Amino acid sequence: MQNPYTLKPSSADDAELFSSLIRAFWKDSVPPEASGHRITGAEIMTRLEQGGGFFLLDGEKYMGTVYYSNQGLPPKIWEVMGVGLDHAYRGRGLSSVLMQAVEQEALARGILELRLGVRVDHSTDKKVAIYQREGYEIDPTLEYSHANPLTKPPVVMKKVLIK
Repeated sequence: MQNPYTLKPSSADDAELFSSLIRAFWKDSVPPEASGHRITGAEIMTRLEQGGGFFLLDGEKYMGTVYYSNQGLPPKIWEVMGVGLDHAYRGRGLSSVLMQAVEQEALARGILELRLGVRVDHSTDKKVAIYQREGYEIDPTLEYSHANPLTKPPVVMKKVLIK
């Protein structure tokens, strides 16, 4: 069975689109104090310029987002951010498609490690389990470089790509 969805690489020109899609995808499912509800296109543009991102489309409908950046990190490490799916497409394993796209891009660019932060709320255990299936491990020694000062520090996870 062929995947009917398309991955579209993004550029810094897509920052405003990312910002609006993240807010739409997170509405009514991610607590309002989450930084994604307030992130600006300018902030995302800076991160995209130091990394990149992908959109997941169903025909011409944007249904998923993810971006990654090296901003504030040692060389050859990316932080994965802005993972979001349209409510109608959740529960189909599509976040895995987005994460695999980031991993393939990271390997192509010689990135050694991917990191992400999982916010601490009612769905933390579920999200941690999803990322563990993707090969991420909790690393309590790491700090998330884009932690939201309005919330508890996130659970930081990493995936070593190249040893």
